[in-house]
Amino acid sequence: MYLNSKRISSCRIAAIIKIILGGLLSAASISVTLDYFKPSSGKDSMDKVIAIGLTALFLWLLINGIKGLRYLSAAASYGELFASQRERDILTCKAIGQTEHKTDKRVAKELNWLIKKVCLINCRLQKGTETTPDRHILLEGSNIVHFHYVKVKCQSCGAENMIIHGQTGKCDYCGSILEAPTAHQ
Repeated sequence: MYLNSKRISSCRIAAIIKIILGGLLSAASISVTLDYFKPSSGKDSMDKVIAIGLTALFLWLLINGIKGLRYLSAAASYGELFASQRERDILTCKAIGQTEHKTDKRVAKELNWLIKKVCLINCRLQKGTETTPDRHILLEGSNIVHFHYVKVKCQSCGAENMIIHGQTGKCDYCGSILEAPTAHQ
């Protein structure tokens, strides 16, 4: 498992844009909405509903950007933690939470967001309770993140990438599709 620094950078830029746009547009929208509710505005109820809806949308944009920046700031500390782990170590969300001074539920939520946004490469969430010594495991209750990765050389650019054993992935450098060897290869 490793962090995709290019994807983290693009997610950070997107989060900052969301915060700026959401902040500016929600402030303007709140001002307009308040004007619509003045007795002398003469606006009908549909205009008011649209103004409230737009305000809610812009506030959601702002909150979503802030949440994204919070999760991305966690990615750096997680990256250092993952880099310090040996290949046969078992790492639980509870252990990460103790190291990072967070609850295991928050750690699992942050890791899940990073996985969904492709900032965290070569891991996946799946239910289960069985642990094997040759895999890293991040645990939240019955949700376990399993990943066992292998080095694969990109046929297009020659770069070495880490992908999940037996699955496909994308080259971090050129974007080509990579296939990890299966057990019979």
